[in-house]
Amino acid sequence: EACVLSGHIHYLSRTDFQLSYSDVMGSCLTVKIFFIVAVVLFSVHYSKTDHDARALHKIADKIVNFTAKVGKQFFYQFYGRNNSVVFSGMSIFSMLSRIMSVSSPLVENDIREALDLHDYTTQAVCTSIDRLLGVDYCFHDDDFVMMNQHIMYYDPNLFINHKLSQNSCFDGRTRAVDFNQRYDLRESVNRWQDMLPPHYDHPYLVSLLQPVTKFLFLDKIAYTPLIDIGYSSFGPIKFKDIDQEVVEVSAMKKSGPFFVSGSENMDYIMIRDDLKGSRYSLVFIFPHSSTNSSRMNILDTFSTDTFTQLLMTALTNNFMVNKTLILPELSIDTYLDLKNILGNFCLFSLFSREDPMNQMFGEHHVIEELPYSESLHFSGTSGSQAQDTEIPNEIVITQPFWFIIADRTYGIPVVTSLYWGTPK
Repeated sequence: EACVLSGHIHYLSRTDFQLSYSDVMGSCLTVKIFFIVAVVLFSVHYSKTDHDARALHKIADKIVNFTAKVGKQFFYQFYGRNNSVVFSGMSIFSMLSRIMSVSSPLVENDIREALDLHDYTTQAVCTSIDRLLGVDYCFHDDDFVMMNQHIMYYDPNLFINHKLSQNSCFDGRTRAVDFNQRYDLRESVNRWQDMLPPHYDHPYLVSLLQPVTKFLFLDKIAYTPLIDIGYSSFGPIKFKDIDQEVVEVSAMKKSGPFFVSGSENMDYIMIRDDLKGSRYSLVFIFPHSSTNSSRMNILDTFSTDTFTQLLMTALTNNFMVNKTLILPELSIDTYLDLKNILGNFCLFSLFSREDPMNQMFGEHHVIEELPYSESLHFSGTSGSQAQDTEIPNEIVITQPFWFIIADRTYGIPVVTSLYWGTPK
């Protein structure tokens, strides 16, 4: 009626331009059709976008749960030694998802069980992972931009299913290399690592691969160094390590405001520092490391429910206080064979059978090792030294702590470090 009424008004007021009833109705019909099509297209787009967002959040939740499980295994393997540990549950999850896409049915089922992915196709999982930390998800104004990189090396003498190597889990990121040239192979892998940020002196492989190795999966979370995180360098300060020995370490300092909270019985203190863009850092400070109860408190935080709840609490915490946070400058490198970690996930079939990758390489090819490497370098801004008047005479840090860099949108801990001192 509005269209018709406007047509009549136009007709009465503009005698030099006559509009017939059919002209008006034709124009109205065109407008209505255009409007309906626009609404339908918007609804479809919104529905698809909303569905994609929910799917990404579900995969993100599974990555968080898997990170907790992996963290517990890293804790069992490393806690009590001098070296602190750093790992990325995200990159290990990504690596296993890609292996799952080319593995035998038995291995695929075992990986699905470990990652809780029974309701997802392998291609959908790989696509979600790439979107979670891919190029299209990065922000140009971020100080901390992350990206998932992966590659598969294989012996050129092997049969390879090139169709599978082009699927969404690999996208053709495969390279034929001579596995008999073990030194050259190590250099090739480390050159691949060097092309990814951050550009630290940290090789992916420090030792040679076993002589019988025929293929190798690599997965890495690449990220740009922080431009300005507000920490100033100073030191040294005294740190009491897990053996109760006091060592001097370089330190970094930042004055708040921070978001601070703690557990009801003060088993930990949680401090969140929002970085620019969509990232944040998180520090969990635990009680003294010399008691068995302290060890159990740290271990308990790696239960999946507790770990998820801690991250949710950190994100929703709005209690801001002005504090000065002093931490050791973190420079942690971790090298290990994932067989020692994944064997505790009932993934024995991945390493014990002769045809775990039979879809990609055929039969009789065993995964001899699955090397994994991670590093974390976090220090005060270069050239930004704390003033002498701001430096206490002595600081003895006696508590172990987590240091986590996480994604705000999906709540994924990208890099997780459990720090209790270093031998240096």
